[in-house]
Amino acid sequence: MTDNELLLALSDMMDKKLDSKLQPIKNDLCDLKQDVKDLKEDVAVLKEKVASLEDNVAALKEDVLELKENTAIVKWDIRAIKLDSTALREDVTTVRIDVEHTVKPQLYLLAENYVPAAKKYESETAKIASMQEDIDIIKKVVTEHSKKIQKMA
Repeated sequence: MTDNELLLALSDMMDKKLDSKLQPIKNDLCDLKQDVKDLKEDVAVLKEKVASLEDNVAALKEDVLELKENTAIVKWDIRAIKLDSTALREDVTTVRIDVEHTVKPQLYLLAENYVPAAKKYESETAKIASMQEDIDIIKKVVTEHSKKIQKMA
C-alpha cells in the first residue's frame, strides 16, 4: 500500500470513528432543533391566546367601568326614592290626620242625618205612589167635568 492509500485509509477510519462518536451528538442536535421548532410553534400559539386574553381583559375592564357607572346611577336613584318615600310618608300621615279629624266626623254626621231621612223617604214612597194615582184620577175627573161644562155652555 502506498502512503496515499494509507493516508486515505487512516482518514476514512478517523472519519468513521469521529462519525460514530459524533452521531449521538448529531442526533441530540436534531432532537433539540425539533424541540426548539415545537417550542416556537407553542410560543406562537401562546402569543395568540395571550392577545385574545388581553382583548377579553380590556373588554372586561370596559364592562366593569360601565357597571360602576350604572351602580353609581342606581345609588343616586335609590337616594331619590328614599327621599320621595320620606315625603310620601309625611303626606300619608297628613292625610290620615285630616281623615281622622275632619272627614270621619263629617261622615258620621252625614250618616246620622241620612239614616233617619232615608227611612222617612222609604216610608213616604208608598204614600207618593198612592198620591200619584189619586192625582191621575182627579185629572181624569176634571177633564170629564170640563167637557160637560163646555157642552152646557
